[in-house]
Amino acid sequence: MRLLESKKGLSLFAFEHSEEYQQAQHKFLLAVESMEPNNIVVLLQTSPYHVDSLLQLSDACRFQEDQEMARDLVERALYSMECAFHPLFSLTSGACRLDYRRPENRSFYLALYKQMSFLEKRGCPRTAHRNLSQLPNFAFSVPLAYFLLSQQTDLPEHEQSSAREKASLLIQQALTMFPGVLLPLLEYCSMRPDATVSTHRFFGPNAEISQPPALSQLVSLYLGRSHFLWKEPATMSWLEENVHRVLQAVDAGDPAVEACEHRRKVLYQRAPRNIHRHVILSEIKEAVAALPPDVTTQSVMGFDPLPPADTVYSYVRPERKGGERDSVIWGSQLLACICSPSPTSIGSVSFLTFLYFVFQIKSHQPWKHDRALLSVTVAKLYHGGGETRGRSGWGSEPQPGPQQADAGCARHDGQLPPQ
Repeated sequence: MRLLESKKGLSLFAFEHSEEYQQAQHKFLLAVESMEPNNIVVLLQTSPYHVDSLLQLSDACRFQEDQEMARDLVERALYSMECAFHPLFSLTSGACRLDYRRPENRSFYLALYKQMSFLEKRGCPRTAHRNLSQLPNFAFSVPLAYFLLSQQTDLPEHEQSSAREKASLLIQQALTMFPGVLLPLLEYCSMRPDATVSTHRFFGPNAEISQPPALSQLVSLYLGRSHFLWKEPATMSWLEENVHRVLQAVDAGDPAVEACEHRRKVLYQRAPRNIHRHVILSEIKEAVAALPPDVTTQSVMGFDPLPPADTVYSYVRPERKGGERDSVIWGSQLLACICSPSPTSIGSVSFLTFLYFVFQIKSHQPWKHDRALLSVTVAKLYHGGGETRGRSGWGSEPQPGPQQADAGCARHDGQLPPQ
C-alpha cells in the first residue's frame, strides 16, 4: 500500500501490486475464464496469499456448505492485506480513503463485506447507513426495538409505557411510508392477514406491485435477513393493532399518506450501482429477482462484481499467450488426476503427492494451523464428501509487528513479509 496524496485532512491510499503479484493476478484471471476451480487451487500452490484466489475459493467452500473453511479463507485474505498496510493507514481514524475505482482496492472491500456477512450469521450485526429514516430496514427495525424494550419486565412501568407508545408511533409511520412491506413480511412469517387488510387498496397486492423496483430491492434485502425477528406472537399482535390504525388514517384522508406516496416515487426511481452490487453479493433471491434487466443480462464476476464505469487502472492485462493458457489447463488436468476418486494405485500415489503440495502451502504460513489450507476442500474432491474438522485457533495468531508494518509499505507480491 502506498500513500497517494494528503489534502484537507484526508489521506488517499491505494494497494499496489508488485510485478510478481501482477503475474499471479493474470494467472488468476485465466483460471477464472477457464471455469475450472482446480486452476485456482493450483495457483494457490505458488501464491498461497493471493487475495482474489482466496476469496474465490472461499465462495466455492461456501457453496459446498463448508462455512468454517470459507470463513478461514476470508480471514487469511484480510490478514494478507493487513500485512501490506501503510504505517499511516488506519481504519478507525476516519481520515483514510481507498478509491473503489482502483481494482487493487476492491478486493479489500469485498473481503470486508464477506467478513461482515460471516459475523452477521454469528449474531454480531452492526448498523452503518446514512439517511436511515429513508430506508425500510431502519424504518421497521427501530420501532421493533422499542417494542421489544417495552416487553422487558425489569423496566419501570412508565418506561415500558413510553417505549410502547414510541414503538407504535414509529411503526405506523413505517407502514405509511412503506406499505409494500406488510404482506411479504406476513408471508415470510407464515401468517395470513384478515380480509380487511388483504383486500384494502393500501395494503393489498397492489401496494407491492406499484412500488418502484429500487424500493422492492431494499425491502427484499431487509425481509430476507430480518423476517424471523417478527415471528413472536406478541410482536404480531402489536403489528396487527397498528396496521388497523394506519387503515383508519388512510380511510380518513390523512395528508401524510399522500405525502409518503409522493416521496416513494421521487426517492426510489432507480437504485445506484453500489446497491445493485450489494444485492448480488447478498444472494437473496427475491432481491436479485428485482434487479433491472441491464444488470441481470451482463456477466458478473465474483471477484469483482459490477465494477465502476470509471475504473482507474494502474496496469493493464497483457494479451493471452497460448503457452500460458496451456500451462493453466495442464495444471488443472494434473490436479484432476491427483484428486481422482479412482481406487487405482496411480490415483492413490498421486493423492499422496498432492498432500505433499498441501504441506508446501502450509510452510508458507506465518503461524501454525491445525490443518492445511485446502485440506477439507481436497478431502471433498477426493472422497466426494467429508466432514468439517475443528476450527483452528484463529483469534490467537500474533498480530503484525513493527517489521511487518514497515514491510507493509512495499508492494504486495502474494507472499507474506518475513517474520
